[in-house]
Amino acid sequence: MSSLPESADKFIGVRPFARFEPGEGTGTARAGKEQWRRAVRAARSWARDTGNDRG
Repeated sequence: MSSLPESADKFIGVRPFARFEPGEGTGTARAGKEQWRRAVRAARSWARDTGNDRG
């Protein structure tokens, strides 16, 4: 049988978590998003490559 914590503070106090810290702003976030999309496109292209064009 498990017991419930006495309070939310006690529950949170024993749990590891990462705190969100705001970044450098919208422009930086957009640039990062575009870099992420580019990386995903590259990875998808690589995954589709059958290697048949190598001679």
